[in-house]
Amino acid sequence: MNFHAGDKVVYGSMGVCTFKGTEKRTFDGIGEKEYCKLVPADGSSAAYYVPAGSADEKIRPLLTKDQVYALIDEMPDIEPLTCENSHEWKTKVSAVMQSGNYENIISVIKAIHSRRRSKRKLNYADERTMKTAKSAILGEFSVILGMTESQTDRLICERLGVKCETV
Repeated sequence: MNFHAGDKVVYGSMGVCTFKGTEKRTFDGIGEKEYCKLVPADGSSAAYYVPAGSADEKIRPLLTKDQVYALIDEMPDIEPLTCENSHEWKTKVSAVMQSGNYENIISVIKAIHSRRRSKRKLNYADERTMKTAKSAILGEFSVILGMTESQTDRLICERLGVKCETV
């Protein structure tokens, strides 16, 4: 783990956080362990404590601007997620969202957009998934690009030459 206090990082599906450092805490009432303290970058008063021993698996550095632009440029080539039935869809989507893998998250967004275009009314779970997926991507991209999430969304649409849809 090579983070320094003040670094912006991504903590799994929780999004962009500020790494505040490590500290020893007792959460189980038995023993003291070392934890990485993370504070959400959205300004909320929450704090996350990640066991230092598993931090490398759960915390990663932000993408670079070049990586963001490359990922945007790859979006048209990413295939929508396909599933045989609603149970498989739920299982796959849950795994994708927990993974934090943006190519896979984009495949979920594209699948939901496809459902919307087919004139099917989206169910609540799909609407929530779309909002969560877009928030994950736009949250990090906007921090990296120094823009608001709506500006970042418009930039992506303009770069891809598509009409922006609000969720």
